[in-house]
Amino acid sequence: MSAVEEAGFSKDECRLINLVRVHQQVVFESDVFEADVQKLDSTYTRKRAAGAKWSSYLFPKVQLQGRHFALWRSALQQLAPGGRRPRRLGKFKTEGHKLWNWRYNDDHEVLLHQIGPNVEVYRLQNSNGRRSRHENYVLQEVIEDATASGKLCSIQDAGGSQGAVQISSQVNPPAEVSLPDSFIDVLQDWGHTWMWEKLQVSGGTGKGLNQRFLSSLDWVYDAIVRGSLMAVSDGSYIREMFPEVCSAAMIMECQVCKKRITLSLSEQCLQANAYRGELIGLLAIHLLLLAFNKVRPSLQGSVHIYSDCLGALRKVEHLPPHRIPSKCRHSDILKNIMMNCSDLSFRRIFSHVKAHQEDSEAWENLARESQLNCGCDYAAKDDLTGIDPDDIPAQKQFPLEPAALFIDGQKITTDSGPVIRYAAHYKEAKGVFHERKVLLGDTFDEVAWRHVHDTLHSVPKMFQIFACKQVFDISATFYNLKKRGECDSFLCPSCGTAKERAAHVLLCPEEGRVEALMKLSDGLIGKLVDAGTERDLVFLIAKYIRSRGARDMEAICSTYNLPEDYLAFARSQDRIGWRRFLEGMVSKQLPELVLKRDVEGNISNVNSWMTLLITQLLEVTHGLWIYRNVMVHDELNGIYATEGRERLQRAIEEQIEYGVNELCEEDKWLMEVNLRDLNEVAGDREAYWLLAMDMARERFQIRHREQTAVVADVTEHPGEEN
Repeated sequence: MSAVEEAGFSKDECRLINLVRVHQQVVFESDVFEADVQKLDSTYTRKRAAGAKWSSYLFPKVQLQGRHFALWRSALQQLAPGGRRPRRLGKFKTEGHKLWNWRYNDDHEVLLHQIGPNVEVYRLQNSNGRRSRHENYVLQEVIEDATASGKLCSIQDAGGSQGAVQISSQVNPPAEVSLPDSFIDVLQDWGHTWMWEKLQVSGGTGKGLNQRFLSSLDWVYDAIVRGSLMAVSDGSYIREMFPEVCSAAMIMECQVCKKRITLSLSEQCLQANAYRGELIGLLAIHLLLLAFNKVRPSLQGSVHIYSDCLGALRKVEHLPPHRIPSKCRHSDILKNIMMNCSDLSFRRIFSHVKAHQEDSEAWENLARESQLNCGCDYAAKDDLTGIDPDDIPAQKQFPLEPAALFIDGQKITTDSGPVIRYAAHYKEAKGVFHERKVLLGDTFDEVAWRHVHDTLHSVPKMFQIFACKQVFDISATFYNLKKRGECDSFLCPSCGTAKERAAHVLLCPEEGRVEALMKLSDGLIGKLVDAGTERDLVFLIAKYIRSRGARDMEAICSTYNLPEDYLAFARSQDRIGWRRFLEGMVSKQLPELVLKRDVEGNISNVNSWMTLLITQLLEVTHGLWIYRNVMVHDELNGIYATEGRERLQRAIEEQIEYGVNELCEEDKWLMEVNLRDLNEVAGDREAYWLLAMDMARERFQIRHREQTAVVADVTEHPGEEN
């Protein structure tokens, strides 16, 4: 497609041309040219018939219209004006994916046409011993179950009634690549050799791909031929030690000569778990089998593959032929096996072996596959426990993995959509937090954002909105209401001395608010204790919350001689701050600390524990807001209610001072109503009384005006009757 883009076609045109390219099963520019890679192959100017196969690759189905092919032909004319490329492409290095069904055999001077499993043989028509450039060839015979060989050819119709064809162009096929000497060479050529660093082979000295062999490796191929090669794998995952690392081990052993190949490896991965470890072990087996097959392409026989994970075993055994579903977990491993290891020349036999049989049976009573499985289990655990916690290797590509997507150093092993969205939102949020001065510089990176993200997506939508308003200080505090002209004062309604902003809601020194914080922290501590949290960690969190930002977490650790393991978490949390801690922004050092200190295994899932902590911290903040809102909005004792009662009291006192002087006789009973103490009631009844008094006095004024008007009229016209 790069050649089409360079020809000057627009993006929309390139998109349509690409649809035709997929239908025509074209990958490279050379695909649309004849064997001489200069003349345009007219076959590609016509629409490929349904079912016709022009490539060894698999292509998706596309919907095409007539105008798409017109655009395609126009693109081909741009590449080859007049049907010829201005400059010939280079020589063939490999035959590639394009199917060359026509071959010319120099030895027998025949043209061969591969049709499925059969070969059509075309011979010269009416040859008189004189040869010309354009000889006609006609079909003479069909050879069943054969393979055409010879020069790569492009042909053209010669016309006539006998179906004669002519050779348009021909070229010698690429030189055959010599077979590697050993499977070690194959593994070396594939690259990404980190996977084989601990490979050991019977008869070899050392480990990895640089070991020397004192004897032949033919025993491997002989074992496959007689079906005596047994391959066993196992995976391991110790969440408490390394939550993002899994390991695998595999053993291949010949049941006749007892020689073996062993391997153990570990992989750092966000999606690490025991199941992925099992799949990595099966991948290692399949890549080694493929390497054997590269050395001996026609190798026949069978290999018996064992695993104690029935799910992983069945997944690999029954892989789809063409594609892995997009949302399938660990698709990087499954795609590798599907694409590269599905067409081995020998059979694979899959069997399940029960795990940990050594716990209930004597070693000598176990079947050989069970003994090897126990050995794999030990080797995988040993590889995992031997990792330096301070130097965990970064995740890398597997051998033969054609492409991998890494985001922030982590390989995407499943559906990429959520991971890409999270990474994009992380970058955007970091800029917003810096701009709004919520978290500056590298402080943003100190937060365990993955846990915060998961927690916020587990709570109701309105709670998410509350957390956002609190963090960005856009809640309806008096400071913000004053700025919008919706209240008279920006001072805190409790202490009356500081501007009421979101941070002050958490730090207000008013006695009631401090007491509320203490009670809310008691609830959080109770939840942590119930979750099996280590005592020292509960103590540290409690002291930090109750310090109300007056003491650093590191100082608390030093004062109470808490374990040194806590210092990294304490320093990180101090950089984030006390307020942000109550808003759920917990240090990313905390999950590692919890796993390290949970030696008794009380916490079954650190992710769930982090969700619990962050939720409880946000509930403490929410509880302080509830206390504040009760003070402001309570119908009886709230600030607004109190101000309302004060206004009501003043109005009542004014009515009492007026007395009955401006009331009609039928309304004077209102002055005899017993009014309640407004300090004890909401004042609804008294408010209705005031409305009644206002109406009564208004009625008195209306009557007074009417009577005054009548008296004035009589005085002006004394002799007239109404």
